[in-house]
Amino acid sequence: EEEFLERATKIIDLFQQHFFDETTGTLAEFFASDWTQLTDAKSQLVEPGHHYEWCWLLLRFDRLKPTEGLRQTALKLFTHARAFGHQPGGAALDFMNRDGSQPDAGISAKPLDRARCWPQTEALQATCELEKTGVASASDFKKEMLDILFGQYLLSDWNAMTLAGDGAKAGGWVDVLDKDGKPVAPYMPSSTIYHILSAIKVLNGH
Repeated sequence: EEEFLERATKIIDLFQQHFFDETTGTLAEFFASDWTQLTDAKSQLVEPGHHYEWCWLLLRFDRLKPTEGLRQTALKLFTHARAFGHQPGGAALDFMNRDGSQPDAGISAKPLDRARCWPQTEALQATCELEKTGVASASDFKKEMLDILFGQYLLSDWNAMTLAGDGAKAGGWVDVLDKDGKPVAPYMPSSTIYHILSAIKVLNGH
């Protein structure tokens, strides 16, 4: 509907003017009150999950309202996250530095080398949208992310409980993998569920 497309256009404008860093091809996370990007060490952190999420959003917007350069920007976000934002085992990380290096653990009280469930779902959504645009490598990456999401995070039966450990429930999900790919969160935050459901809808063509 035109009302919502108009609202989305304003969000895209905000992204283009303030969120996206053309130099590094990354999505900034930390801002001052006037939307200028902060430049301290912590502000160099970016999130692969948000790169994939915005890739999907930009490509979907571009289908509804073709916008010059938007597809190329989406591909830059995807390429950076794909190149630098994954654990050796393949899962999308929570954080990376803008330059692709591993963040210094000393700048945060929480681990920065973990991989939560929701970045995997956003990576999957991005690959589904990229398939529609004809990106040749999207199908292989889509399969990889499906294997990771359904093999390491989503628990469909009681046998998966032995993988997830205490706190996991069949029909639920593992929320966090540590740097070695082992489940470490004994809870399933409700904030994750919409990411999972959205990815399944996109996977099914909705």
